Amino acid sequence: MWARYKAFWRPKHGNSEAEYEDAFWLPTSSPLPACETIRLAVADGATETLYANLWAKLLVRSYGKCGHPVDFLDPALQRIRGVWKKCVHQRPLPWYAEAKVQMGAFSSLLGLSITKVNAGDASPGTWIAHAVGDSCLFHIREDKCLAAFPLKTSGEFSSRPALLSSSPASRPCPSFTTDGCWKAGDVFFLMTDALACWFLAALERGIDPLEPLRRLEQQEDFDQFIAQQRFDAVEAGTSSLRNDDVTMIVCEMTSGKPPPGLP
Repeated sequence: MWARYKAFWRPKHGNSEAEYEDAFWLPTSSPLPACETIRLAVADGATETLYANLWAKLLVRSYGKCGHPVDFLDPALQRIRGVWKKCVHQRPLPWYAEAKVQMGAFSSLLGLSITKVNAGDASPGTWIAHAVGDSCLFHIREDKCLAAFPLKTSGEFSSRPALLSSSPASRPCPSFTTDGCWKAGDVFFLMTDALACWFLAALERGIDPLEPLRRLEQQEDFDQFIAQQRFDAVEAGTSSLRNDDVTMIVCEMTSGKPPPGLP
């Protein structure tokens, strides 16, 4: 069995790519044999905090390299908090920025680890996911959503989700873990909040959100899809997408030779 994965991303409308504050982690090559543990992660840096993109990048990198669950408090979280602080103080900050930096940066984090124990047979493998905040995982099998994690309805999204902070003085926030089994043909989607909310809202309205996602092969396809969802008027049986940074990882599990493309 094999896993093939790809990331798509887009900043807010009106923002440059340099202002994109989400982050994602993929293994260095695709596809990989599924006998290896594959770690994927997305994070959504909070726009109202300084250096949120740096904090989001540090979180996904730590998960991708080490596979720590997101409630890790020692030593991994403390270590990357130290890295963030060192990076933001490489140059002197104006007084107003210094005050905001002391408050810390905030970000969601969703990490997925996929494992295949017996590489030579067709038995199912296992997966485990960890989350803080409102970036979401969707596990798809035969066009059915088997799992939505950590949020299960569009109504659960809010403007003030619990997020991981770069400040050691911040209070611990709730983290969640779930797991399951996968088999050949399964697809995992990891999405930051705006796209995850769109996905769940479509399901709730009886619309198939997978149909347009299946057609996405290149970044340009994703750009066009996001633009259409953001700015097209809401029509009967359709839903619009909130203007926010968006990130999506698609991971397809398959048997035999590596597939030529994504679903």
